Amino acid sequence: MPRGKFRYKFKKAFSLLEYALLIAIVVAALMAMAFYFKRVLSGKWRSFIDERIGYGRQYDPTVTVES
Repeated sequence: MPRGKFRYKFKKAFSLLEYALLIAIVVAALMAMAFYFKRVLSGKWRSFIDERIGYGRQYDPTVTVES
């Protein structure tokens, strides 16, 4: 470890490196979780639409008849 006048700069640089690494880990975790949140929200949205608009039925092109 450096001594004297370089000690302060070394500690400051190391502290900056630690904060940058911490921020990078948090951002990476949020990006990974975004995929799961997207799937959860789309599943909830689909079930809501199926219940409200589809009256609990799912669309089936072989059974649906046009009037």
